[in-house]
Amino acid sequence: MLSPDAGASAAGPDHADQFIGGRPRSPRNAPRPRNRPRYRPPGIAPGKLSRRNACGTASTRTPPTATPSRAVSGPPSIRSTRSKVRGYPPRVFTGLIEAVGRVVELAESPAGRRLRIDPGGLAGPFQEGESIAVSGCCLTLVGTETPLTFDVVGETLARTTIGGLSAGDRVNLERSVRPETLMGGHIVQGHVDGVGEVVRVQDDPQDWRLTLRSPADLLPCIVPKGSVTVEGVSLTIARVEGDILEIALIPTTLERTTLGALASGDRCNIETDIVARTVVHWLGRQQS
Repeated sequence: MLSPDAGASAAGPDHADQFIGGRPRSPRNAPRPRNRPRYRPPGIAPGKLSRRNACGTASTRTPPTATPSRAVSGPPSIRSTRSKVRGYPPRVFTGLIEAVGRVVELAESPAGRRLRIDPGGLAGPFQEGESIAVSGCCLTLVGTETPLTFDVVGETLARTTIGGLSAGDRVNLERSVRPETLMGGHIVQGHVDGVGEVVRVQDDPQDWRLTLRSPADLLPCIVPKGSVTVEGVSLTIARVEGDILEIALIPTTLERTTLGALASGDRCNIETDIVARTVVHWLGRQQS
């Protein structure tokens, strides 16, 4: 008769039936042999297994010196700005306007123009270098005092309506999205694609419609029921016909933005949906 130790040895991990999925398993009710070596997956060096998990699924230990500290790429001037701004970047917006500000001054500067805006109800505190969308155009804040100050370069002046602003004009304002911010509207970059023209305004309180003429190069990215940003406001396109797009505006949008003041002939910033724009760009590259 076999002793208990001999029976355990015969039914131990060397038995072919005890291997399931490449891992050893003791038979039911069999005594567990002492000092049995731990299972080690192939390729795991000795001393690399976590004490909590002898099967190698835990991450291997790394010396403290091997873990690099969080680094920010970019030139020194960019790195210093990023370190000062909490949550930098994202430089992404939602198209939900937080406040309507008023232009205080648009003056000449060595960089192009210096824009100063009374933020109205836009909540502070403000941080130098943070991004704020001004009527759909992403601008970088200079200083922290109010009125808010922005440097506007020639490229922005040429491609947006910012250059046509004057003291007293109202502008839509939105601060950039942060990790704790709800993502309403849709993803808005603050990169204006073109300037459209208001063709008609149907000012019926029950069915307020805004009809715009879009630049021809934006039309492939404009689709019915898709998203578009007009003057920084996230909107849904109701109808598209040729280079004309029609948008229905709800009372809340009319009250909390500058869109209710638009009239026939006015110019407006347009940004197409980044998803549609990316798909159109990718398809164009595939066909070329």
